[in-house]
Amino acid sequence: ADSWVLRLVPKKDAALGTLGLTVRKSDASIAEARITDSAGTTTRIAFENERRNAKLDTARFTFTPPAGVDVVKPPTY
Repeated sequence: ADSWVLRLVPKKDAALGTLGLTVRKSDASIAEARITDSAGTTTRIAFENERRNAKLDTARFTFTPPAGVDVVKPPTY
């Protein structure tokens, strides 16, 4: 096989469900993630043509909340 399949199961609170990861042996990148909740619903996310450490313009991460929206900031510790 060209990949490993990892099944991550919580030690406590089985109601969280499970996470399955398919990892490519060639470069240890994640090919697929399968999230299964306690009701048995599975969400599959496939990764392909991903680029590691790609340069990204910080402007892509700018968010301006719409007018009239309350902005809640997390506490500082």
